[in-house]
Amino acid sequence: MTLSGFIAGCGSLPERDNILREARETYAQAKANPNTANIEARYDAKKNLESAENAKDVEEMKHFAYLAHRQAQRTIAVAERKALEAERERLVKQKEQLLRQAREQGFIRENGYYP
Repeated sequence: MTLSGFIAGCGSLPERDNILREARETYAQAKANPNTANIEARYDAKKNLESAENAKDVEEMKHFAYLAHRQAQRTIAVAERKALEAERERLVKQKEQLLRQAREQGFIRENGYYP
């Protein structure tokens, strides 16, 4: 390897480290969220992160690190969506209960009009 080739190769080390670090951090965020435990994308992110860490060349590492990063992001998004759906369902039930109580106490009629 020539000196210029060595220098060029070294110049990409921070970029490679950043790509892998970003994938690790995003996966760690996904793993730390208890709502992501049963989401398949989290498992896929883990496998791709392992592939990135064991990659034989830079392009392969970048490819798997990118996949791991995106799958971890997807895992987090799916978990957040599920949490919001559960919260919405809870609020709808709470609203229905409050309306039922208001009707029972005579605050509103069945048709929704006030007495």
